[in-house]
Amino acid sequence: MKNTHHTIKPVKTRSVLFTWAWCIPTAVLSAMFLPSCSDEESEAEPVKVYFSSTAVRTVMLFSKNDTAFSFGSIRYDWDKVNQGEITAMLAGGGNEFLEKYNAARNTQHELLPENNYSLNHTSLVIENGKKISEEGMFTVKNIEQLDTSKTYLLPVTIQSLSATANVIPHDLKKTSWWVLSVNIPEEPVEIAPPTNVFNVAGRNLISLFVYGNFLVTHETNGLINLYAYDASGQIFSTTSSSTNGGWNVFNTLMPSTTGFIGRWADSGNLWEYTVDQSGFLAGDFQTKGTGFNDYLTITSSVFHDALFGIKSTGELYGIKREGTQWTSIAVKMADGWNQYSNVVAYGNGILATDSNGYLWFFTVNQDLSIDSGVLTGTGWEMFQNLFVFGNNLLTIIDDQLWMYSFDLDGYWKAVLP
Repeated sequence: MKNTHHTIKPVKTRSVLFTWAWCIPTAVLSAMFLPSCSDEESEAEPVKVYFSSTAVRTVMLFSKNDTAFSFGSIRYDWDKVNQGEITAMLAGGGNEFLEKYNAARNTQHELLPENNYSLNHTSLVIENGKKISEEGMFTVKNIEQLDTSKTYLLPVTIQSLSATANVIPHDLKKTSWWVLSVNIPEEPVEIAPPTNVFNVAGRNLISLFVYGNFLVTHETNGLINLYAYDASGQIFSTTSSSTNGGWNVFNTLMPSTTGFIGRWADSGNLWEYTVDQSGFLAGDFQTKGTGFNDYLTITSSVFHDALFGIKSTGELYGIKREGTQWTSIAVKMADGWNQYSNVVAYGNGILATDSNGYLWFFTVNQDLSIDSGVLTGTGWEMFQNLFVFGNNLLTIIDDQLWMYSFDLDGYWKAVLP
């Protein structure tokens, strides 16, 4: 059975994944924890201490091992330098929080039992002269006792403050919210050993991808070469059917529905070239999109005729084509994607590897909304890059390009050649 999760950001522990989910709307939070205050604020109004992030984090546990998470730091916004030491006393749980959360979100979570967690830090300290504390941790334990059919809520709350300064907990930001569930995956099946399909030794690659039946190499010397695939020999030709120069002006080259898309290294502008079945390239040498250097990672989906880009902040965006132009109006799809490597468009979605080596597939809908991830493999952190050829995956190992027979029906354990 497939294992699913929401878009997530893992702490670097084994077999665990969690997401920074969308925050509870401000109006809902206000209804849950409405602060009492006068219409006029006096100069002596207390300074509010709060968690750095109160976004709901959804955790799926894939191991029975005790697992630690960071619930972040506390902070305050005040210009005073020598405020004195501020100590926040913390507590987990609370039925009142559970009831208000379930009512506001129309959920049926249960409170995480006290036997299944411990606060590694029951207090956090903002030292004199600072505005933020160190991060606090909690540990989920006795995971085998949890019901896999249920979801559990763990609120971690600032209960009180000890300080010489006039400070109080921020009513709307005094709780770190955690939703947990358990899904121990089935044992993975070793994927079939790969086939060696091309030698990339001696090439300083900028980009490598497959367009149609061609393997395209894009090198720092400015050359791109197209090598046709020989299905009978299950190998790409060693002779290029087309060689062109001057392509090192682009820091990324990727496939489109009709050819190649290049991103200029200096401006971030996109140009597009058509490629026919013989490998002939033609372009009108006009800008097709601007501002694309905002994305550290960018991958092209031929299925959706769209681009998926990840910013340094971890935000995943989708960009659709409008006529001949790639619009600068991007659709935000998810947060937390700076946790992933080997992000590549695959079929109607995206493949990505997390820091624990799990390989996930995320279906992307026509409106560029993204579904929960499906666990499709483990051990894939050993690869520095993944490329798509039909349903198969390509990767470079020791200057050789290898092809793995892959599909989304299995739970595949990666193996080396």
